[in-house]
Amino acid sequence: MTWCEECGEAKEDVGPLYPCDYCVKDLCFDCRPRKKHKCEER
Repeated sequence: MTWCEECGEAKEDVGPLYPCDYCVKDLCFDCRPRKKHKCEER
């Protein structure tokens, strides 16, 4: 994946992507720890 699956920002713009601890999405650093990330509510 070359962009954050939560905010849609390109990896070139936001830096490295990290796999989410709760689902299969790749997320940028800003989105990963967010409590409002949808999968954490499951």
